[in-house]
Order: sequence, then structure tokens, then C-alpha cells
Amino acid sequence: MNNLMRKQVYAGLILLFLFLLQVKWCTAQQEAVGFRFGSDIGLTLRGNLGKGAIEGIIGSGYRPLQFTVLYERFQELGSVRGLQLYYGGGGYIGVLGGRRWYYGNRHNNWKYREYDYYYREPCFGLAGIIGLEYRFKGTPIAAGVDVKPFLNVYPWFDGAFDAALNLRILF
Repeated sequence: MNNLMRKQVYAGLILLFLFLLQVKWCTAQQEAVGFRFGSDIGLTLRGNLGKGAIEGIIGSGYRPLQFTVLYERFQELGSVRGLQLYYGGGGYIGVLGGRRWYYGNRHNNWKYREYDYYYREPCFGLAGIIGLEYRFKGTPIAAGVDVKPFLNVYPWFDGAFDAALNLRILF
């Protein structure tokens, strides 16, 4: 990852942090900060906006660095007090990295050999989320489980999903 790309990622993270601080100061509802434990591990920040919320996820795992912003809606589930379904969508920007393997013949001698190389490149795409969260009565703690499907738009078009457990502190 070159210096320009690194500066752009850091600038995006700072803008997200400032945006979430502004959301916190402008609303009187509970906000949350926590950790996400799955194939993508990261820090989550949630700011409520009336009937919905904005959640920022700064993570690593499938990608070396990923910054996701999601708009979420909440719905109480049945008679279990404190249990909520949440769902929503948004987008992400990040950096792909890893090792690629390919096979090829060299100098047309029909002997196939393995070649590999490391790469780092920017990526962005669309993301969704659906999950369950339980807010423990009498404590500022919430725990949940979610699935976050995503669709890579750049550098190639494909998709996958990330399932995770999360633990949040409400304030």
C-alpha cells in the first residue's frame, strides 16, 4: 500500500470518527461502542438517528483493513424484553491483500509450474447486515450475532459474507 492510499484510508477513518461524535452530540438516545469477532474482526461504533442508526466498523480479516458504514433499523422481537432484530445496508472501502497463485507453462515446454506473488490494492463495494442483539437488563452491555453479506465492486466483482459475534457497551 503506497503512502497516498494510506493517507486516504486514515483520512476516511478520521472523518467517520468525527461524524459519529457529531451524531452522539445531536441525539439523546443510547450510543454504543464495541468489538466484532468473526472472520472480520474489528471495532464498531453506533450512533442512533431516531428510528435507525449509523454504524461504523473498522476491521481487519478477509481484508487487511476495511472501513464499513451501515444504516440500520431495529425491531423488537416478541415477548423477550431486550431482544432486537436489526438489519440494514451501506458500503465499505478498504485494502485487499494476500497471496495469489496461478499455474502456467513457461516457454511453451508444457511443464506447468506454480507462480505466486503478494498484492495490495484498494477495494470498495456494498454491504448489508442482519442480526440479533440482546441488551442485558440493568447493565450497559449488549451482545449479538450478525451476518454481513458484501458485494465487491472494485477491483473485481464478487461477493461473500461475514458472520460474527459482537459485544457492545451502551452509553
